[in-house]
Amino acid sequence: MAIVLELPSLRKVPLISGSSGLVSRDEVVTVFDRLVEAAKPAYKISLPALPIESAALISKRAEVKQAMTRLVRGGFISRVDPLLCGPGDNLEPEIFGDDIGYLLARVAELSHMPSSKWSPYLQPPGG
Repeated sequence: MAIVLELPSLRKVPLISGSSGLVSRDEVVTVFDRLVEAAKPAYKISLPALPIESAALISKRAEVKQAMTRLVRGGFISRVDPLLCGPGDNLEPEIFGDDIGYLLARVAELSHMPSSKWSPYLQPPGG
């Protein structure tokens, strides 16, 4: 016997009550940086820092540029990304939605200790 679940129809909900659904680049970067810092105690591995395109970092605030630098070097955000260098300061969720997945994938990668049993790249040749 199969059970089929019906999902309710989804509607667009503003991020903040009474808002237009837009969020600023600086807000997103600041929240991403806080999430990465909060997850640090769970990291099991460390990876080399990635190169950065300094010209691609658009923010008037120095602390946000530093957060952008940390996020790119850690691989939490792509080096050239609409979140970092898009045309407007206000972003819709469709613009930075991929960045959320990118961030979560990197946090998952760092907080998981790979096993040679299940990770082919850690197995000896022929094994």
